[in-house]
Amino acid sequence: MFWCISCASILRYCSLKTKDLWQQKFLQLIEESKEKEGQSQTSIQISFRKPETGEETYKTIKVDNRLTVQDSIKRILQSLGYPLWVKTGKDEAPYPLIGHEYPFSIKMNFIRELLRRSDLDLRNLNNISTDTKCYFILRKNSFNNSTRVDPRVQKKRKKHRRPIQKINWLFRKPASKHDSVDSGNSSPPPHNLFGLPLWKLCPDNVIPKPVMSMLVQLFQQGPYTVGIFRKSANARACRELKRKTRS
Repeated sequence: MFWCISCASILRYCSLKTKDLWQQKFLQLIEESKEKEGQSQTSIQISFRKPETGEETYKTIKVDNRLTVQDSIKRILQSLGYPLWVKTGKDEAPYPLIGHEYPFSIKMNFIRELLRRSDLDLRNLNNISTDTKCYFILRKNSFNNSTRVDPRVQKKRKKHRRPIQKINWLFRKPASKHDSVDSGNSSPPPHNLFGLPLWKLCPDNVIPKPVMSMLVQLFQQGPYTVGIFRKSANARACRELKRKTRS
């Protein structure tokens, strides 16, 4: 069970019956609160980027206190392919919404906090800077769960899939007569790279050019490569890099 504003809370119950009683009571209190608010409406601005052109588009829609995030997305795209995010301040990072939240409640909560922390009144809300406004962002999922693959095609792909070659030598500690060390010895493990100690690879504390090139590539491409420490590298490239390092 999650709270309906912007922060999520997880509640644990001792039994399913107790959970149902609490849930019914919560729904009753939420319905009574919305009845007291009446048919209030507010405008929210949603921005989303077109993947084909990279152009950022803005859309303003009217929401009331009963319109959920899913309803808001359906009003714009008639689909759930673009999850809705919200940003509520200059120093706040956008965060995704699950789908059950109410944009009206999020906007009203932001306005209350803004009025409490500043000298503004309701008449000057439109004059605040863009950085401090509450706005919603529509972003496309990196993976669409609605895209289904024919089971026969998927089975064929699995059949012809090449086994992943694990770089065991990168993580394997070379065997030596010093491996059986007394457990009471707290000396740190040797720092090896490609199976060689660092003092051999870096004479006079100078990093070899192949290793430096690898670190530069990791620094430049690492933040933009998904699963960089999970995917196995090219075996041929690893052998070549290992040969250059040991030469």
